Amino acid sequence: MKVRLAEFVPHFTGLGGLLLGHARYSLESRTAVMHQVMQKQQQEIDSWFKEKGWSYWSPLSILARLMEETGEFARLVNHLFGDKPKRSEGADQRLEDELGDILYTLACFGNSHNIDLDAALQKSIDKVNNRDSERKFKN
Repeated sequence: MKVRLAEFVPHFTGLGGLLLGHARYSLESRTAVMHQVMQKQQQEIDSWFKEKGWSYWSPLSILARLMEETGEFARLVNHLFGDKPKRSEGADQRLEDELGDILYTLACFGNSHNIDLDAALQKSIDKVNNRDSERKFKN
């Protein structure tokens, strides 16, 4: 059971149009679609674990896995953008793969503690927006 944004949007014109503010989609509809997708993905992971008869790892094991995946992402970023970059072919796909591994691990942690990742992310976005609304950043 794979969940894709196209399943939720009639006459889908592409992820870019949906997420980047295509006139066809209001901010509210884009947010609703992303919320549905994130919930479905958490449910997909949870269903798969239940189907296999597995339980989630302990919080410390999930944290160790998250650190492992974050380290793999950090190594890749260093290889691609560090002082001594290595091969860059397929870089976007490799970055996407590593971020996907991190998100999967976070979803497992969220599921094991009944945390809605969409709600958690929205709270953080709201917190940053309120805290930094008047802050000036160096570019």
